[in-house]
Amino acid sequence: MLNSIGGDTDMILYYLNEIDCKHFHSTLKKSCANTVIPSYIPVVQKNCQRTFTEQERDWQLLR
Repeated sequence: MLNSIGGDTDMILYYLNEIDCKHFHSTLKKSCANTVIPSYIPVVQKNCQRTFTEQERDWQLLR
């Protein structure tokens, strides 16, 4: 099993192709499904709904 720490996935400047999109998401799900600790899921869900602070938003715009 391959383990990694951190990382992200971006689909910036991407022309949507439904077949590619479904393949990308299913492959990503298969790759990541066993790497998330179940007790960590509520933390991730909470953070997904949190809005960026102004400083965080500015940092995202710089990236």
